[in-house]
Amino acid sequence: MEFKASGETRKMAGLNALPPSTAATNAEIHARNRFSLDFFLILCIMKLINLRSFMDTKSIKEKAKSLLEGRVLTIFVFLLVMGAIASLIGGFFNSIEVPGLVSTMKIDVAGQTQIVKVNSLSSIITLIVSGPFLYATAHGMLKIARNKKASGDILGEIKNAFSGENFVRSMVANLRVDIFTFLWSLLLVIPGIYKAIQYSQTMRLLADNDKMTPAEAQKKS
Repeated sequence: MEFKASGETRKMAGLNALPPSTAATNAEIHARNRFSLDFFLILCIMKLINLRSFMDTKSIKEKAKSLLEGRVLTIFVFLLVMGAIASLIGGFFNSIEVPGLVSTMKIDVAGQTQIVKVNSLSSIITLIVSGPFLYATAHGMLKIARNKKASGDILGEIKNAFSGENFVRSMVANLRVDIFTFLWSLLLVIPGIYKAIQYSQTMRLLADNDKMTPAEAQKKS
Protein backbone atom coordinates (compact mmCIF):
# COMPACT_ATOMS: atom_id res chain seq x y z
CA MET A 1 0.00 0.00 0.00
CA GLU A 2 1.39 3.38 -0.95
CA PHE A 3 1.00 6.15 1.59
CA LYS A 4 0.94 9.75 0.42
CA ALA A 5 1.71 12.37 3.03
CA SER A 6 0.11 15.76 2.79
CA GLY A 7 2.20 18.88 2.25
CA GLU A 8 1.66 19.99 5.84
CA THR A 9 2.75 16.59 7.17
CA ARG A 10 5.88 16.68 5.04
CA LYS A 11 6.61 20.17 6.26
CA MET A 12 6.32 19.12 9.93
CA ALA A 13 8.49 16.09 9.29
CA GLY A 14 11.10 18.32 7.72
CA LEU A 15 11.13 20.55 10.79
CA ASN A 16 11.48 17.61 13.16
CA ALA A 17 14.30 16.08 11.19
CA LEU A 18 16.74 18.91 10.82
CA PRO A 19 20.16 18.13 9.34
CA PRO A 20 22.95 17.71 11.94
CA SER A 21 24.64 20.89 10.77
CA THR A 22 21.46 22.91 11.31
CA ALA A 23 20.92 21.41 14.77
CA ALA A 24 24.51 22.19 15.72
CA THR A 25 24.10 25.75 14.48
CA ASN A 26 20.96 26.20 16.58
CA ALA A 27 22.80 24.83 19.64
CA GLU A 28 25.64 27.30 19.08
CA ILE A 29 23.20 30.21 18.77
CA HIS A 30 21.45 29.12 21.99
CA ALA A 31 24.79 28.85 23.80
CA ARG A 32 25.85 32.33 22.61
CA ASN A 33 22.54 33.82 23.69
CA ARG A 34 22.83 32.23 27.11
CA PHE A 35 26.41 33.47 27.50
CA SER A 36 25.29 36.98 26.54
CA LEU A 37 22.50 36.85 29.13
CA ASP A 38 24.86 35.63 31.86
CA PHE A 39 27.40 38.31 30.95
CA PHE A 40 24.67 40.96 31.07
CA LEU A 41 23.56 39.77 34.51
CA ILE A 42 27.16 39.87 35.78
CA LEU A 43 27.51 43.44 34.53
CA CYS A 44 24.29 44.36 36.32
CA ILE A 45 25.60 42.87 39.57
CA MET A 46 28.90 44.75 39.19
CA LYS A 47 26.91 47.96 38.71
CA LEU A 48 24.69 47.23 41.71
CA ILE A 49 27.51 46.62 44.16
CA ASN A 50 29.54 49.48 42.66
CA LEU A 51 32.80 47.62 42.16
CA ARG A 52 34.49 50.80 40.96
CA SER A 53 35.09 51.74 44.59
CA PHE A 54 37.09 48.52 45.00
CA MET A 55 39.19 48.79 41.86
CA ASP A 56 42.20 50.38 43.52
CA THR A 57 43.84 46.98 43.94
CA LYS A 58 47.35 48.33 44.46
CA SER A 59 46.49 50.21 47.66
CA ILE A 60 44.39 47.26 48.88
CA LYS A 61 47.30 44.86 48.35
CA GLU A 62 49.71 47.19 50.12
CA LYS A 63 47.37 47.54 53.09
CA ALA A 64 46.82 43.77 53.24
CA LYS A 65 50.58 43.13 53.19
CA SER A 66 51.14 45.63 55.99
CA LEU A 67 48.45 43.91 58.09
CA LEU A 68 49.95 40.47 57.45
CA GLU A 69 53.51 41.55 58.23
CA GLY A 70 54.70 39.67 61.31
CA ARG A 71 51.29 38.03 61.78
CA VAL A 72 51.19 35.25 59.17
CA LEU A 73 52.11 32.42 61.55
CA THR A 74 49.75 33.70 64.25
CA ILE A 75 46.85 33.92 61.80
CA PHE A 76 47.62 30.48 60.34
CA VAL A 77 47.73 28.78 63.75
CA PHE A 78 44.64 30.65 64.95
CA LEU A 79 42.51 29.64 61.95
CA LEU A 80 43.85 26.08 61.93
CA VAL A 81 43.11 25.42 65.60
CA MET A 82 39.74 27.19 65.45
CA GLY A 83 38.72 25.08 62.45
CA ALA A 84 39.96 21.89 64.12
CA ILE A 85 37.92 22.55 67.28
CA ALA A 86 34.78 23.25 65.25
CA SER A 87 35.29 20.07 63.21
CA LEU A 88 35.82 17.98 66.36
CA ILE A 89 32.59 19.29 67.88
CA GLY A 90 30.68 18.57 64.68
CA GLY A 91 32.17 15.06 64.41
CA PHE A 92 31.41 14.29 68.06
CA PHE A 93 27.72 15.11 67.77
CA ASN A 94 27.51 13.39 64.40
CA SER A 95 28.66 10.16 66.05
CA ILE A 96 25.79 10.30 68.57
CA GLU A 97 22.74 8.56 67.15
CA VAL A 98 19.56 9.46 69.00
CA PRO A 99 16.51 7.35 68.06
CA GLY A 100 14.12 9.40 65.98
CA LEU A 101 16.79 11.93 64.98
CA VAL A 102 18.66 9.72 62.51
CA SER A 103 17.25 9.02 59.07
CA THR A 104 18.55 7.57 55.82
CA MET A 105 18.18 8.76 52.25
CA LYS A 106 19.10 7.29 48.90
CA ILE A 107 21.14 9.29 46.40
CA ASP A 108 22.39 8.40 42.93
CA VAL A 109 26.11 8.89 42.37
CA ALA A 110 27.50 8.02 38.93
CA GLY A 111 24.60 5.67 38.28
CA GLN A 112 24.97 3.89 41.62
CA THR A 113 22.53 4.20 44.51
CA GLN A 114 24.10 5.00 47.87
CA ILE A 115 22.48 5.20 51.28
CA VAL A 116 23.45 8.25 53.34
CA LYS A 117 22.72 8.77 57.03
CA VAL A 118 21.29 12.13 58.08
CA ASN A 119 21.84 12.99 61.73
CA SER A 120 19.35 15.69 62.71
CA LEU A 121 21.05 16.20 66.11
CA SER A 122 24.35 17.09 64.43
CA SER A 123 22.56 19.47 62.05
CA ILE A 124 20.80 21.25 64.93
CA ILE A 125 24.00 21.59 66.97
CA THR A 126 25.89 22.88 63.93
CA LEU A 127 23.16 25.45 63.30
CA ILE A 128 23.45 26.67 66.92
CA VAL A 129 27.23 26.78 67.35
CA SER A 130 28.34 27.92 63.88
CA GLY A 131 27.35 31.53 64.63
CA PRO A 132 29.39 31.83 67.85
CA PHE A 133 32.39 30.15 66.18
CA LEU A 134 32.24 32.62 63.28
CA TYR A 135 31.96 35.44 65.83
CA ALA A 136 34.99 34.13 67.76
CA THR A 137 37.01 33.86 64.55
CA ALA A 138 36.08 37.39 63.40
CA HIS A 139 36.76 38.88 66.84
CA GLY A 140 40.13 37.17 67.11
CA MET A 141 41.18 38.19 63.60
CA LEU A 142 40.33 41.82 64.33
CA LYS A 143 42.53 41.74 67.42
CA ILE A 144 45.44 40.20 65.53
CA ALA A 145 45.10 42.70 62.66
CA ARG A 146 45.16 45.66 65.04
CA ASN A 147 47.88 44.46 67.37
CA LYS A 148 51.05 42.67 66.28
CA LYS A 149 51.60 41.39 69.81
CA ALA A 150 48.20 39.70 69.94
CA SER A 151 48.71 35.96 70.28
CA GLY A 152 45.24 34.85 69.24
CA ASP A 153 43.74 33.61 72.48
CA ILE A 154 41.57 30.86 70.99
CA LEU A 155 39.98 29.58 74.19
CA GLY A 156 39.38 33.13 75.37
CA GLU A 157 37.68 34.04 72.08
CA ILE A 158 35.47 30.93 72.19
CA LYS A 159 34.51 31.65 75.80
CA ASN A 160 33.67 35.24 74.90
CA ALA A 161 31.59 34.18 71.90
CA PHE A 162 29.56 31.63 73.88
CA SER A 163 28.90 33.95 76.79
CA GLY A 164 25.44 35.46 77.28
CA GLU A 165 24.58 38.22 74.87
CA ASN A 166 27.34 37.47 72.36
CA PHE A 167 26.06 33.91 71.97
CA VAL A 168 22.52 35.07 71.18
CA ARG A 169 23.65 37.91 68.89
CA SER A 170 26.00 35.72 66.85
CA MET A 171 23.53 32.83 66.57
CA VAL A 172 20.69 35.13 65.45
CA ALA A 173 22.96 36.93 62.96
CA ASN A 174 24.11 33.66 61.41
CA LEU A 175 20.53 32.37 61.14
CA ARG A 176 19.38 35.63 59.55
CA VAL A 177 22.16 35.51 56.94
CA ASP A 178 21.43 31.85 56.12
CA ILE A 179 17.67 32.39 55.85
CA PHE A 180 17.88 35.57 53.75
CA THR A 181 20.51 34.06 51.43
CA PHE A 182 18.38 30.93 50.98
CA LEU A 183 15.26 32.96 50.19
CA TRP A 184 17.09 35.06 47.61
CA SER A 185 18.50 31.86 46.07
CA LEU A 186 14.95 30.67 45.42
CA LEU A 187 14.56 33.44 42.82
CA LEU A 188 17.72 32.59 40.88
CA VAL A 189 21.26 31.49 41.66
CA ILE A 190 22.77 34.90 40.91
CA PRO A 191 20.64 36.89 43.43
CA GLY A 192 21.64 34.32 46.06
CA ILE A 193 25.33 34.78 45.28
CA TYR A 194 24.93 38.56 45.31
CA LYS A 195 23.24 38.50 48.72
CA ALA A 196 25.82 36.07 50.12
CA ILE A 197 28.55 38.55 49.15
CA GLN A 198 26.53 41.45 50.53
CA TYR A 199 26.02 39.74 53.91
CA SER A 200 29.61 38.46 54.16
CA GLN A 201 30.71 41.22 56.57
CA THR A 202 27.81 40.81 59.01
CA MET A 203 29.74 38.83 61.61
CA ARG A 204 32.81 41.08 61.41
CA LEU A 205 30.67 44.15 62.06
CA LEU A 206 28.93 42.39 64.92
CA ALA A 207 32.25 41.38 66.49
CA ASP A 208 33.60 44.92 66.11
CA ASN A 209 30.67 46.61 67.84
CA ASP A 210 29.15 45.12 71.00
CA LYS A 211 26.13 47.42 70.82
CA MET A 212 25.17 46.56 67.23
CA THR A 213 22.20 44.27 66.70
CA PRO A 214 22.21 41.40 64.17
CA ALA A 215 19.72 43.25 61.95
CA GLU A 216 21.86 46.41 61.99
CA ALA A 217 25.04 44.47 61.17
CA GLN A 218 23.31 42.67 58.31
CA LYS A 219 21.94 45.93 56.91
CA LYS A 220 25.30 47.74 57.19
CA SER A 221 27.13 44.83 55.59
